[in-house]
Amino acid sequence: MRPTILIVDDDGDVRAMLRTALVEDYEVIEAHSGLDGLKEHMKGMHKIDLVITDLKMPDLNGIELIENLIDEPPVIVISAYLPLPEFRDELSRIKPVATIEKPFRLETFYKAIERALSGSSS
Repeated sequence: MRPTILIVDDDGDVRAMLRTALVEDYEVIEAHSGLDGLKEHMKGMHKIDLVITDLKMPDLNGIELIENLIDEPPVIVISAYLPLPEFRDELSRIKPVATIEKPFRLETFYKAIERALSGSSS
């Protein structure tokens, strides 16, 4: 059975690019906001093996999403807002498996996924 990855990003182009990069090897579920991502996670229809989320989104930001995840699946944060103090401090408290600043190289993205699914953090 292929691992299931939940992609949460309010930018449809980013979600489409990530889906294209992942769909060959993983089951991919998409959500257009933090609240939608939390609803997908809470449905329980799939075991979510990894969450990939943006930080700045409507309804529920990436930090709030991470704080509300049940079973604490590993999380990779991908955002252009990583350097902002309000997020940097929260991320150091929450400790996602990886943080990747937009724009990024797919090689970096794939390595972070491998580490996250193998249980390693960086």
